[in-house]
Amino acid sequence: MDGNQVSAHVRGNAAILKEMVEASGERGIAVIGHYNPDGDCVGSVMGMHIFLSRIGLKSVPILPNRYPSFLDFLDPEGRAVIYDSDRKRAERLIMDSAMVICSDFNSFGRTEHMTETLAGYMEKHGAENIFFIDHHTGGYPEGCRHISTTEISSTCELMFYTLREMARPGRIPEGVLTPLATGVLTDTNNFNNSIFPSTFEAASEFISNGVDLGKINNEVFRSYSENRMRLMGYMLYERMTVLPEFGASYMLLSMQDKERFMFQTGDAEGLVNMPLGIKNIGISALFTEYEDNIRVSLRSKGDIPVNELSGMFFNGGGHRNASGGKLTIPLKDVPAYYRSSLERFLLKKGAAAGNEND
Repeated sequence: MDGNQVSAHVRGNAAILKEMVEASGERGIAVIGHYNPDGDCVGSVMGMHIFLSRIGLKSVPILPNRYPSFLDFLDPEGRAVIYDSDRKRAERLIMDSAMVICSDFNSFGRTEHMTETLAGYMEKHGAENIFFIDHHTGGYPEGCRHISTTEISSTCELMFYTLREMARPGRIPEGVLTPLATGVLTDTNNFNNSIFPSTFEAASEFISNGVDLGKINNEVFRSYSENRMRLMGYMLYERMTVLPEFGASYMLLSMQDKERFMFQTGDAEGLVNMPLGIKNIGISALFTEYEDNIRVSLRSKGDIPVNELSGMFFNGGGHRNASGGKLTIPLKDVPAYYRSSLERFLLKKGAAAGNEND
């Protein structure tokens, strides 16, 4: 879609959202992101929070757990309430809010341990007081309003077009665009993935309104810790496996590896994209071990739909070239499972292509 099409897509629901936020009164608005918040999540949450504050409305940003340190510049005053470390306050703020805006996720489960709190809010206040803004596929709780499309780079881009419709008098207030630009940059891997005509139109408006994309790049992509840089080198040299027969690669990040490199939230950000720089590699996977599950990150080049691969084998979904999921098998069993999944997936896609050519 181009910018005009996105604007037309969001216009009706943006008008509803505008009425809802303006009616929030003293109870205010809780703006919530997903577990393990990335640049698109933090950018969209802070962008909405700043927008609401600039137009004189009460709001609070709430995140399930701490965001990566390289995103600190988006919240220099520490306004975001972190559920992990301030649970009672976060729960109180959510339950007392006039409405909840959920950003960059499509189901309460994406907030992990905040799920029950959000379900409790819906039971107490009604689904009509919950509004989702998201660029993933459906699955929203029944009765909740939402603005969504997958034909867009990121939630931050969708947020930009939504807030432009809501702005008075049509101009987004100062301070909102930098977090939104950050989410666009991070979710597109610096305009390499999931880009549309509307993405560059938004970027043009960011620059025209004084956003320093170079500064954002330095904050996000050029401020690694020494441990993070060493982890990336180690993963590429020791943990990357190339499967030329599938045009694919994968990396395993174990609990022991994370301990060795003093892993911090966000240290693996962007790592899954790197193997796509290898000629003839069209699919890249990163499997990160946690105490009770394995997080799956999938990326691809061209027309390879890793969202379908994720949905079929990794309990997830997302975009055509960027998806995620989750496994509950031992890390040692992942390589065989991944190979089998690729074989079955590519066989099915090959059969489908053959049928189209019949």
